[in-house]
Amino acid sequence: MQCEIACVLANSDLDENSPTKRKGLPRVKVEAGIQHGERASVRSGMSAPKIYVIRCHQCNDPPCVTACMSGALVQGEDGVVRVDKEQCVGCGLCLVICPYGAISIDPRKRTAVKCELCQGRDTPACVAACPVGALVLVDLEPGSNPGGG
Repeated sequence: MQCEIACVLANSDLDENSPTKRKGLPRVKVEAGIQHGERASVRSGMSAPKIYVIRCHQCNDPPCVTACMSGALVQGEDGVVRVDKEQCVGCGLCLVICPYGAISIDPRKRTAVKCELCQGRDTPACVAACPVGALVLVDLEPGSNPGGG
């Protein structure tokens, strides 16, 4: 899961060259599992696990922004939903309402953590690190977000 490692490194609090152990949470997660309704494998009698990525879809009408009681989640003009760490109270409403499971709460800082597309970089760290090219960044016209929301 090189994309998760790259995400943690890109979003850690420490300098990239620091020998100190980095701490952080990935904003993109890779999981293996069986999704509801998938067919069982004929050979093993069990469903074959699939690999899937849990990520923020940067929704057009993000329910997390609407649900945020402190106003810490804001969608910029560029469509990216960002967390204002100074305003976030760590209540977890955004975590519960996100239809993609793409938000978590940092247990150390008690603030929401989500993908903000590695602002300041040409390519998000997870996309650059993906060894098989499964992660791509696509610019969509406003109002055409297939991620919904």
